[in-house]
Amino acid sequence: MTHFWKYLLVFVACILSQVFLLDNIQLLGFVMPYAYPLFILILPTNLSRPWLYIFGFLLGLSIDLFAATLCLHAAATTLLAFLRGPVINFATPQQQLQKTQLPILRTMGGAWTLRYTTVLILAHHTLLHLLAQAPVYVSPWLTALRIGVNTVLSVVVILLVEFFIYPPNTNR
Repeated sequence: MTHFWKYLLVFVACILSQVFLLDNIQLLGFVMPYAYPLFILILPTNLSRPWLYIFGFLLGLSIDLFAATLCLHAAATTLLAFLRGPVINFATPQQQLQKTQLPILRTMGGAWTLRYTTVLILAHHTLLHLLAQAPVYVSPWLTALRIGVNTVLSVVVILLVEFFIYPPNTNR
């Protein structure tokens, strides 16, 4: 399977799983896992920035169309796509970037992937929840709690899904 078809399949799978499965899971009325940003997180590091922004916007817009939200997800995933490059460059030694083009658990290791995923998902969720709470007054503590709990839950779900998409190498 060529890379294009593989990534198209992951793009569609991320949207469909978010819309039909994860959007129906709510804990305590406000905790909901978001796994669709996984698509942006696993794209190759050599992908040009304009394409990354386009994919981020289209991914978020697709979720917005199903969720009937006014570009909240599009804004958050575009921010995620914008921050992805600087986070990778800041967190990764140059020689490791030259060895691999995929920022995934199998190639980068658990600690790096956890930091990378957590920072980007925290930024995504912060913008998403602040925009969602903007029209009405909500306690800043409740918003911070929502951001924190949703970030932790989303990171766990994303890492589990990534583990199954890219299983660890058993050849050592």
